Amino acid sequence: LMTERQSKFGAIGRQGLPAADIHLLEREAESINPGGTNLSESGTWIADSVVFSMLIISRTPNLRTLAITLDPQGLSLLIGLAQGRINAHHLLSCRARFEKLHLRCRKGRCDERINMISIARLLSLLPLTEILISDYCAHRQASNTKIDTDVAPLRSLPISTVSLSGSFIEVTDIDALIGLCRKLVAFYYCQYGSQSIEPLSPQRLYSLLFCQRNSLRVLQLSLYDLIASSPIFSDSQFGSLKDFVGLEYLILDQVYFSFTPQLPPSLKHLTIRECRSPAAPSLVSIAECVLNGQLPNLQIICLH
Repeated sequence: LMTERQSKFGAIGRQGLPAADIHLLEREAESINPGGTNLSESGTWIADSVVFSMLIISRTPNLRTLAITLDPQGLSLLIGLAQGRINAHHLLSCRARFEKLHLRCRKGRCDERINMISIARLLSLLPLTEILISDYCAHRQASNTKIDTDVAPLRSLPISTVSLSGSFIEVTDIDALIGLCRKLVAFYYCQYGSQSIEPLSPQRLYSLLFCQRNSLRVLQLSLYDLIASSPIFSDSQFGSLKDFVGLEYLILDQVYFSFTPQLPPSLKHLTIRECRSPAAPSLVSIAECVLNGQLPNLQIICLH
């Protein structure tokens, strides 16, 4: 299920549906109390595709996977449905079976943006196994931005797979997400940069992932071209992975590698991407580890 405010739903008028259906959907829209939307205006309830999406989500008991684009208001609605605070008589019917969420973020009103604390609050309410977050951009709260007043403590997350793609991520954002995961098995991270946000250094990213070293099986760290030449990558590489005792699949851009990479004996598949300088020194070091029996499980090496 994917929604955009300028989607085809915006063109649907009252004349396009039977009166009985219109009446039913109006009552349902009122039950989730979208806030800031005047439901008395003709067609407003259906022109707002976020409200329409919440109606579908809240009445779909077998929902397992959801892909949705949300602004701050839509995220607040979804959190409310998950908490059951919007309508005590109609909780989120799919809550117990909901497994995967792909959340695409976008600007809201008054130039506000979704923040990672709100996302983490939603995730702590759902028994998800996988979360994919894309187009997320860290953004300092503007003076006219509504601050989330819900101060309830966040619960640890049962999520085993986290994927961050096409986003501008700050240290505090990733720390808020990774730190809540009980047992992270797979972590995919495509790091983007912007003029206002300094990209994460390899050392800082390593320290954030270190708390998951016993459970991680799959790890991917990739860069976006615009920050590949950033000064923070000039004399620094990702730390030793020998402590990541269960790691089996590793996909890293070359910038994260040293000439003598420290890899765990559990590793089966290694991919080195974005090679912009000779890879021979690293490959020689890896070959020596294989011949010496330090990497007994390594079967595949891919270079890009």
